[in-house]
Amino acid sequence: MSALALAPSTLPATDERLAQLVTLAIRERGPRSLHGLTIVASESVVTLRGSARSFYDKQLLLHAVQRVPGVREIIDEVHVLPSSSLREALD
Repeated sequence: MSALALAPSTLPATDERLAQLVTLAIRERGPRSLHGLTIVASESVVTLRGSARSFYDKQLLLHAVQRVPGVREIIDEVHVLPSSSLREALD
């Protein structure tokens, strides 16, 4: 998985821990083809930003995050790359 990053945080420890748990879940169960993914957790709401190679990969990502205990809501700002953009992103 390329570029998986937690957004810099001055959030309470519980939000930081939730973001860490989400990151671990994505590494274990999510797709390997994510680009520029950032994860922000605030009051049990997880915001995901970045790009996925396909709709299927995006669904795998969302499913992995949904399974994390403590996630109440997901704000999905992940875009699926068109195939021409995908080639450029991978180069």
